[in-house]
Amino acid sequence: YAEIKYDTLLKSYDDFKRYCLENNLLGLEYYWGVDNIYLISTASEGQQFFKFEKSEDFEHSLSQFLYLLANNFSISSGVDDFQHFTKSAHKVFHKILLHPLKDAKGYDELLIIPDGILSQMPFEALLTSEIDDDYVDYRDLPYLIKAYQPGYAYSANLLLSENRIEKESKNNLLAFSYSSIESANQTYGRSDDEDELIHSAIELRAVRKEIGRRKSKYYYDQKATEHQFKIDAPDYQLIHLAVHGETDTASAMNSKLIFKNELDDYEDGQLFMHELYGLDLSNTELAVLSACETGIGKTFSGEGVFSMARGFAYAGCPTIVMSLWKVNDKYTAELMTGFYKNLNERNNIVEALTNTKRAFISNSDEFKAHPSNWAAFVTVGNNSVIAKKSFTLYYLLGAGLIIMILFILFRLKKNTL
Repeated sequence: YAEIKYDTLLKSYDDFKRYCLENNLLGLEYYWGVDNIYLISTASEGQQFFKFEKSEDFEHSLSQFLYLLANNFSISSGVDDFQHFTKSAHKVFHKILLHPLKDAKGYDELLIIPDGILSQMPFEALLTSEIDDDYVDYRDLPYLIKAYQPGYAYSANLLLSENRIEKESKNNLLAFSYSSIESANQTYGRSDDEDELIHSAIELRAVRKEIGRRKSKYYYDQKATEHQFKIDAPDYQLIHLAVHGETDTASAMNSKLIFKNELDDYEDGQLFMHELYGLDLSNTELAVLSACETGIGKTFSGEGVFSMARGFAYAGCPTIVMSLWKVNDKYTAELMTGFYKNLNERNNIVEALTNTKRAFISNSDEFKAHPSNWAAFVTVGNNSVIAKKSFTLYYLLGAGLIIMILFILFRLKKNTL
């Protein structure tokens, strides 16, 4: 904790540029100023500096865009909402992304370091061209994600300061579901009301199908306790938490994840951000926080959001999949199923999530494809490939080893005859 709070060693811009070049990324680092938004764009051709005026029209468009994303389930999806969304989504893109992307062509993957209210925005839901239509169709819109793969980081310094020692993780996946498969679904989203989440159990069943049971643990309902999480978490490569989430934008340390606690004699069922500082997650490669608002918290200028996801980063986890608003339980399960399927095909984390969202859009009707249903989850941190841990791989390796041993024994026996 002392190292996190008082360490003032800053990485240089050359370090950040080298990181972008080595990973073939277009780096976009924003600063939310008083009157202007500033951007340093980093590409192989060099870096560029941009200054965007925070006009009243722009701030209105940004607020409207964020509101329509986070409140889609409580408002109508008529023509007016559709037109408001398309106009605001393109205005925001035109203001802060059009020229940086034009000046740095040939990149598929973006590394976005947002600041201020931009930290609450999924850039992938912005529209790259203007739409003038009164027919509601969210499926065929020119979303940024159809052309680019956006990944995020809290700050360049936090991203580059990571000093991980390569370890052989003892176990594969640790997963928690707030409910059992028999639970009644009493809520529409993974909010903080602590109602049952039937699709969280369905989600874990689908994840188990992709990842398998070998060296993995899956906890449901009353067994999915905070105490059990604290015991097991340090020993797992992947962590998946399909529980409730509650954010606190006033206090940097009081956002929390909510577990079942009826059978928990040691904890209260509420995992606060500040408790993560006492955990060692240096063995963990990826934490998927399949809960509401795990990417939202108190914002500090120049350092971004202090949220539950950031707590996992400080505990040693290099990459986190987090949510930016209260998400639909059913669609979350659908997205997570696709994400692990893509991850199991050896896609890197950003690519796996991007492919999942693209498939969700193309397989939805014109209303279900609304970005509030797919854009909430974003990946923040190091973009790496998670080793494939399916049964198939182990069986193939084992079969290959057995065949090799039999072949050697056969040759030795033949030579002795």
